[in-house]
This record gives sequence, structure tokens and C-alpha cells, in this order.
Amino acid sequence: MQNNFFGTRTDAMVTCLGFGSMSLRDRKISAAEEDTLLNTVLDLGINYVDTSIDYGNAESIIGRAISHRRDEFMLATKCGCLADSGDYVNPHIFTRENIVKGLEGSLRRLQTDYVDVLQFHADPTKSDLENEDCIGVLEDLRAEGKIKYFGTSSKVPNIEEMFDLDVFEVYQIPWSLFDDTHTEAIRKASELGAATVIRGGVAQGTPDIKFAGASFYGMSPMEMTLRYAVSNLFVSTVIVGTTDIQHLQDNVRAVEKGTLPPSVMQEISEWAKKGFE
Repeated sequence: MQNNFFGTRTDAMVTCLGFGSMSLRDRKISAAEEDTLLNTVLDLGINYVDTSIDYGNAESIIGRAISHRRDEFMLATKCGCLADSGDYVNPHIFTRENIVKGLEGSLRRLQTDYVDVLQFHADPTKSDLENEDCIGVLEDLRAEGKIKYFGTSSKVPNIEEMFDLDVFEVYQIPWSLFDDTHTEAIRKASELGAATVIRGGVAQGTPDIKFAGASFYGMSPMEMTLRYAVSNLFVSTVIVGTTDIQHLQDNVRAVEKGTLPPSVMQEISEWAKKGFE
């Protein structure tokens, strides 16, 4: 599987395919199946795992299943979520107390003493972070060895304010064949030297719905959209969630076929904009 630099602001390498744990929130599989799934993620070579307080029991599941393999993967979670809520709460709370309490709970559930990336969740504004000196909070947590890199999960237009702060090593950004709204944001983040973590790269499985039975260059809809996402030169990793090991294996096989030539990406993009006709 292709490895990419995790931005020039870090000294890390990351696999082009990452694992997103939101799919664990609904607990549709048994504990034993969860353990098997997450160990298979690592066995297949994936080295980036993304989670959040908001994802139900996902952090606890990760901690139980693969904390004993902590040196094999980069671990990212989020802050601003209501500490210990286990559910998505809006608005998020960007106070020192909530950020610190939230991370302490995350570390306990994840059974680790640090995370590689702590990301502000839910697309905060610049004023959200400045009013509570949130960057100062992250600096203190890094000094304590509890986090390595500062991240934010953002989208337009607020992401432009995050660029202005110029403190983040990691940006998590939505982008896919079906929605290229953030194409320039991904480019800008990369040009700033930050890692770009893409969410929604396969549109939560909708490719098969949008053009069932279609084949482009001999690729299935899912393979095409995933390879399209990982082929973006400004993308560090694409996080995809699943609770199905077969789907996980299919995703790995797809990206192992390599990136798509620019000419093919252009054809696919034009085809998509025409409505897959």
C-alpha cells in the first residue's frame, strides 16, 4: 500500500488508506467481531485510525482491541465534543476544562498515554478558538506529552480562518468525486505543509447506488471513487469506515492497484459532472 508523507510539518509517514471508526458507533457487530475487524485493519498494513468522543463506544473498542499494538499505528481523536457524552452534540464546547477533560477520557478509553493527532471537531470558527485560548490548551497538552500534532476537522468557509492561524499540522477535510467543494482547500493545506486527512472519500457507500452496474476502466464504482480519492496528489490519507471485513479487504486491494493517471482522473471527473451518463 502506498505510503505518503504526513505533511512536511511532521516527521511521520501514513498509509494512503486510513480507518474511520464512526462505523463502530452503532455496534452492529459483536465484541469479538470488533476485535477481529480492528486487528485486521492493522494486519492489512493500515496505520492511521481516526476516532472521536462523539462516536459512541468507538474509543473503548479501539482501546480494548488494539491498544496492545499501539506502536503500529497513528491514532487521531477529537476535542470540543462534550466530554464523556459518547454522542454527537451541537454546539461543541471549546473551553479548557472541556478539552482537557475530554482528552483525559479519550486516553483512558483508548488505553494509551498519548494520541498522535488531537483535532478540533465540528468546524470551529477562529473566534471559538481564540476566545478560550484553545491553541494554548493544545500547546500545554503537547508539552505534557499527551498529543503530538494539532489538527482541525474543518470545511469552508471556516477553514480559511484556520489557515490564517497557521498552527495546524493536520486538516481533516471532506472531499470526494461527488463533491469537490474543498479541492482548493486541500491544495492550500498541503501547500502550508500540513497533512490532509480526507473524510467522505467514498461518500459512505453511495457510489454503488449512484451508478449501479457501471464500470469505468474496468473498475467497480467503489474502487473507482476510492482510487480517485487517494490519487489526489495533495491528499495524505483517506479515512474509510466499515464493519465488514470483506469490504475492508476490498478497499485495500483497490488502493494497492495504485493511483490513477491524471488523464483518467480528468475523464472520471468529467463523467461524474455529467451525471454518470
